[in-house]
Amino acid sequence: IIKESGVLASHLGAEILIVHPGMYHKSKKESMESIASSIRRLRDSFSDRGLKCRIGIETSGKQGLFGTVDEIVTVCKRVKGIIPVINFAHIHARGNGCLKTKEDFQQIFDKLKPLNLKSYYTHFSGVVYENGDEVELTPMKKSDLKFEPLAECILTNKYDIIIISGSPLLEHDAIYMRLILDRVKEKMSKKKPEVKKVEKKPEKVVAKKALKKKSEKVVGKKKIAKKKPVELKKHKKVVKKTMKRKIGEKMKVKKAVKKKKVKGKIGKKAKPNAVKKKLKKTKKPKKVLKKKKIIKKKKSKAAGEKVVKKPKEIKKTRLALLHEAYEKKKREYEKRKKAGKR
Repeated sequence: IIKESGVLASHLGAEILIVHPGMYHKSKKESMESIASSIRRLRDSFSDRGLKCRIGIETSGKQGLFGTVDEIVTVCKRVKGIIPVINFAHIHARGNGCLKTKEDFQQIFDKLKPLNLKSYYTHFSGVVYENGDEVELTPMKKSDLKFEPLAECILTNKYDIIIISGSPLLEHDAIYMRLILDRVKEKMSKKKPEVKKVEKKPEKVVAKKALKKKSEKVVGKKKIAKKKPVELKKHKKVVKKTMKRKIGEKMKVKKAVKKKKVKGKIGKKAKPNAVKKKLKKTKKPKKVLKKKKIIKKKKSKAAGEKVVKKPKEIKKTRLALLHEAYEKKKREYEKRKKAGKR
C-alpha cells in the first residue's frame, strides 16, 4: 500500500509521503531495529522506481505506538534521506499536556538539531487526551494546547517551518494560526531590546576608596578606627554652644534696629508721634479711594438703605423704528380718508 501511495504522491507532485511506524514489538530495541530496516527497504524501492517524493516519519500520540521525538531522530540518523514530521498535538497528548511554554517547544527543536535540517515540517491542532494517550483531535479553541508560545519560539529563532492544520476546522484554524503569528510579531517588534547601562565611577571616588584613612588601623581584615580623646569632644561642644549664643544675640540686635528705622530716613531715630503725622499727610492714590467708595455703597445696600437708580435709556432697534414709521403713515392715511382726500 505504501509503495502504491508513493507512486500516486510522485504523480501529484507531493514532496513528502508521511508514514506511521506502528506498534511496539517485544522490546523497544527490537522494534527500533525492525522499523529502521523496513524503512530502509522502502526508501530503496522508491529510488529504484525513480519516485521523487521523500519518506517522512510522524510522531505518535499514544504510549503503545512507536514514535517519540527521540526515537524518530534515531531512525533518521540510521536511515539517510528520511524526514522527521513533528505533530505537536501528538507530542502534547503523549506527554499528558507537556507543551505549555515557549521553552517546552524549544526543547523539541533542540532535539532535532543533530539532523541539521534547513526547514521543519510540522502539524498543529487542538487535542483531547487521557493518561498520556490521544483521544481525538479538536479545534484549537477547544484545547489546552496554545499556539502563541510556538509562534514566539519560531519568530525568535527565525525557523523556516511548514505548519499543516490537522484540525477538524481546517481552513478556519489555518487562518487563526496566521492571525496569532501576526499578533505575536507586532508585540515583539514593539518591545525594545534592553541595553544595560554601565555606570563608570569617577576617578576621585576610586582614589578616595583606594587610600586608607590615617585614623584607621588594619588588624587582619578588619578596620578599627582610632578613638578621639574625650577632652577634644568636650571642647567642641562648648565652642558650638558659644557660637549659637553669639548668633542669637546678633539676630536680636538686628530686629531692634529694624523697628527703630523709618522709611526714607535709614539710620536716624524718630519720635513715634512725628511718624504718625507724616503718615496722615501722605495722600492715597485715586484708585484706592474709588475702591473705597464702591465698598461703602455695597455696605449701605446690605444695611437696607434704598438706592435710587436712574432709568437707563433703552436703545431702539431697527425693527422698532420701522414699526413707529409705519404707525405714523397709517395715522396720516386715516386722517386723509376722513377728510375725503385719497
